[in-house]
Amino acid sequence: MPVRFEFNEFNLTSSAQQALAQYAECIKKENLRFTLGGHADERGTDEYNMVLSQKRAASVRKYLVDLGVKDGTLDTVGYGENKPVSNGSNEDAWAQNRRVEFDRR
Repeated sequence: MPVRFEFNEFNLTSSAQQALAQYAECIKKENLRFTLGGHADERGTDEYNMVLSQKRAASVRKYLVDLGVKDGTLDTVGYGENKPVSNGSNEDAWAQNRRVEFDRR
């Protein structure tokens, strides 16, 4: 389940924090390894969206590490707007594209 973000934000919402607390317990228990892929919607420059998506992935990583997930089990990558899950140009599509996804490695 992806972690969603508000427009132009990389800070975690309280609902994202609650979900990540549950993810953290599972990751620790199962000793799982993930790449956290940050994404942005199509608005903004390519450069800005790349940095924003990297910040989103880093904020998820930091929160999980703060909850006790081993530092070496999480990598981060920012994809900017290059891998949308929705190709629409409206708020619903943009909201789906502002996310961090967990890719198991």
